[in-house]
Amino acid sequence: MAEFLLSSWLSRDESDNNLTAVLFEIDIGSTVTTRPFAEITTKSFFQDEKECLFMLGSVFRIEDIKLHDSDRYWLIRLKLIDENSHQLKDVFNQIKSTMEEQTNMFSVCLLLITMNRYDEAENLFQQLFKNLADSDVFAAGRYYQGLGAVYLAKGDYDLAITLTEKAIQLFQKVLNNDIYLAHCYGNLGACYIRKHMNETALISMKQTLNIYLKNYGENNLETALIYLNLGALTIQIEEYNDALVYCKKALESFEKHFSADHRYIANCYCNIGVIYWKLKQYDLALSYYEKQLNIQLKTLPANHFEFGVTFLNIGELYEARNEFELALSFYSKANEIFQKSSLLPTHEAVIELQQHIQTTIEKISHE
Repeated sequence: MAEFLLSSWLSRDESDNNLTAVLFEIDIGSTVTTRPFAEITTKSFFQDEKECLFMLGSVFRIEDIKLHDSDRYWLIRLKLIDENSHQLKDVFNQIKSTMEEQTNMFSVCLLLITMNRYDEAENLFQQLFKNLADSDVFAAGRYYQGLGAVYLAKGDYDLAITLTEKAIQLFQKVLNNDIYLAHCYGNLGACYIRKHMNETALISMKQTLNIYLKNYGENNLETALIYLNLGALTIQIEEYNDALVYCKKALESFEKHFSADHRYIANCYCNIGVIYWKLKQYDLALSYYEKQLNIQLKTLPANHFEFGVTFLNIGELYEARNEFELALSFYSKANEIFQKSSLLPTHEAVIELQQHIQTTIEKISHE
């Protein structure tokens, strides 16, 4: 057991009511198999203090928080968790599996996108461009591809398409391997889906699928992602039986490779839920939305954009069942999430949500 006092406590202005002292009491425990910490008293600037340094990324579980009897500081009891036993182990491993083998600033950008921190990812990509050598055509292609993914996530589909097409042009100059092109075609397809350019989207998706089938085969994760996107596309063109086949193919593959809490499995649940909603099988649709929401609650930050989409979908379901008060409550939750995210006002989900809120309020007023 070790106690650590926030160093600012010793020098804080007692008259500043906005500052509160915190004492961390950390239980290291005897069952931890790794030791991600070190005693650094001899190397510290403060020679009269005993100091311990924990490795960045150490995981602690909050055991208790309470105001100390003296009322001068808060006592927070933490427990160091073994990296092989905490409940987010599978989630961390899955994130690692989707990152590049070599950790670099491009990998950091991808992680920021995954975390819904689009503005930070965009700024970092812009910094990478400033430091890029003119001769490094491949890196320029990766950065354009990454920026395209940022704007796809933010809902600026025209700019996303422009940047992704630049990436394709650069990759075609320097690559013999067509896998990077497949990634770009997949992103283009996702943009065209959201722009309701279905035939163009289908061409891009099939380009990607053909490359993946040639290089990876049927049971590869990249192939599964394309099946998932093809499912989304066929939902949009109202071919629900085909959509269900694509989504279930994707789900079957993801379940072989990932734990039950992976975000791709949540995405499959979402699309299958939408299909059953469109087929007016509302109870079945709701069961898939709830499965999706359970995964999101375990794995996503509280205000992640995908929560808003889930709440929007559930609201649409209740609206279709003429349960307008319930629908409006979920629309309100979605609206709160979207307002806290980096979505543009022109984002398709934002526009759709505002339309549903307006029509639902009108329906309630006429009841």
